[in-house]
Amino acid sequence: MEHGIIGFVLNLISLIHGSFAIVISVIVIGIIIYHQYHNRLRREEKITLILSVNIYFYMIIYVAVLVSGNIQTLLGDIYEQNFDSSWCTFRGYLIPVSCCALFHAFAIQAFYRLCRIVYSNHRWVQFYWLYVIAIPVQLVEAIIILCPILIWHDVIYLPNEYYCFVPFTKVRGFLWILLIAYGLPLLLLSLIYLRITIFIRQQPLNQTLMVKQRQKRDLAAIQRIFINVGLLFVLGIPACLTAANIHHVYLANNHTLDFGVEGLEETCETLDKSGISYVGVGRTRQQALGPVFLDVPINDSATVEKVKPVPMNASAPRSSSSLTIGLLSTLDSFISSSCSL
Repeated sequence: MEHGIIGFVLNLISLIHGSFAIVISVIVIGIIIYHQYHNRLRREEKITLILSVNIYFYMIIYVAVLVSGNIQTLLGDIYEQNFDSSWCTFRGYLIPVSCCALFHAFAIQAFYRLCRIVYSNHRWVQFYWLYVIAIPVQLVEAIIILCPILIWHDVIYLPNEYYCFVPFTKVRGFLWILLIAYGLPLLLLSLIYLRITIFIRQQPLNQTLMVKQRQKRDLAAIQRIFINVGLLFVLGIPACLTAANIHHVYLANNHTLDFGVEGLEETCETLDKSGISYVGVGRTRQQALGPVFLDVPINDSATVEKVKPVPMNASAPRSSSSLTIGLLSTLDSFISSSCSL
């Protein structure tokens, strides 16, 4: 298997977790729809529910696309098939599109809270059908504004991951995704939260209790939206190494022990879990001296590094664990040559 047992297990866990999230989201949407059509609700309650459905709907789409990628990776690990196709490219395009639509769904929810608090006198921004129409519009918007990554041909097949995506090496496309899918929604949420906070602080103290409670609820809703968006963003960070399509790194350099032996051990553990090989460092001296063989396409450049062992600095911080660390220093400059392995 290309990713090893650890990578296979992690993909399997992601598949199970994503499938469970889809089932829960479908159940929640069903409950919301049942509650809306079997109870007499005020306009504000209907809008709140339809915007909640909006978030769960795009959550289902986003997770479903990711789950399909997990399935493809598992099949690739087991059967070593090549899934490079136009459908693979389109699905790689759907990942940022669905992510963008999901984050914009949170932004629309925050915008409604802004209108309820700051622009409560403008009735047209609290019109029910305005937010119903916004649900398909935000998907169309995400499809259009992310079209450049298809035009630039930045969605490519990652043979070692068995799926298509925009890797770090496609700098223009990757930065465009960060700006549109993450940057704009986070900027809008920040501006909305700032505007609501300033508005509430400027209000007179003689407001009715009902108004104060409603403003407090809406502000709390904005804060929960920030937390949810932040969690989605942070949980996506571990996948950055995979998206970068990195398979091998050099660790023998003068900054290796900047965070001590414990930091070096943690780096090795992270690379091992990500299926990324490394040279120049090992948990033992023998492992640090051991060679690393990589399968590379014919006529690609392979980098060879010559190193020699050096003793650990006696003043360097020691690990709290029983593991010993082998560390090498560079002897000769890098030698780059064209070869096939």
